[in-house]
Amino acid sequence: MKPDKILVVPKITTLDEYRQQFPYYARFPDMTSRLLDELRKRNLNADEIYKEDRDHYESLAEVLRVLNKHGLNYEMTSQPNLTRASYEGVNLVIPVGGDGTALYAAHHIFDDTLFFGVNSVSWRSKGWWLVAGKNDFQSKLEKILENDYTVKPVRRVEARVYNSNNDHGLALNEIKFGKFGFKVSRYKLIGDDFEEYQMSSGIVISLAEGSSGWLDNIPRAESYEGHEQELQFVVQEPRNKGSGYKHNQGFTRQLKIISDDIRTIISLDSDENKFAFPIERGQYVIIKASDKPLYMVNFS
Repeated sequence: MKPDKILVVPKITTLDEYRQQFPYYARFPDMTSRLLDELRKRNLNADEIYKEDRDHYESLAEVLRVLNKHGLNYEMTSQPNLTRASYEGVNLVIPVGGDGTALYAAHHIFDDTLFFGVNSVSWRSKGWWLVAGKNDFQSKLEKILENDYTVKPVRRVEARVYNSNNDHGLALNEIKFGKFGFKVSRYKLIGDDFEEYQMSSGIVISLAEGSSGWLDNIPRAESYEGHEQELQFVVQEPRNKGSGYKHNQGFTRQLKIISDDIRTIISLDSDENKFAFPIERGQYVIIKASDKPLYMVNFS
């Protein structure tokens, strides 16, 4: 397969963020050295921040070298600048970074575009959604060009908000219902065979495929054994005043949440900024497994 157009999505490193925070240093030829000294003064681990930046840009350079070597048509757009328009005509997306970069890049894919993730800093990221690194990117890309690969459809969670905009989105890891800052939310929770009025700090919802994210760090989350096709939901900090909600955690094929509060938020993959939708009192969200999986390139 020779892709018609490739979209490369590089991460923004921690040092990149500090470069933006301290633009003053850009006027100096030794900008990076001066900036690292500034970070040391602030008791930050400047050596690790520099190592992450160096390793990422070495990996990105290798990706671009290989793409140019094979004469492939590609565009590069960093995370903050991605829009749906960035994906027009694209049939292979290559996020270069960590799992956060992969999640970000996947949010705009609603069709059968292939997804080929590169872990640019393997000592920093688990790389759950990434299948290549700097050292094997060339060999794996060449397998794609030779059609020596398979495609693994990965299920995603879909949230459709019945508000004025009919917002909807897809998440690889989880969907969160709740207010910013874990403030109390009021709502009615409706599953396949139950409904219950609750107050809590929010609800985390995930499929088994995405349970390595936020859900993996919640002690009350359970194994998906026997529930592989269902959503798992976990209510965060239930405000039940000792009376006990019956449905603080459970499995269901579909979840409906009716808001009883002003301005609650639905966020995708823990992103409460760019991938978040408002839901007002009386409006509701339907959460279920999407019929639009992410098509990941696979070599096993």
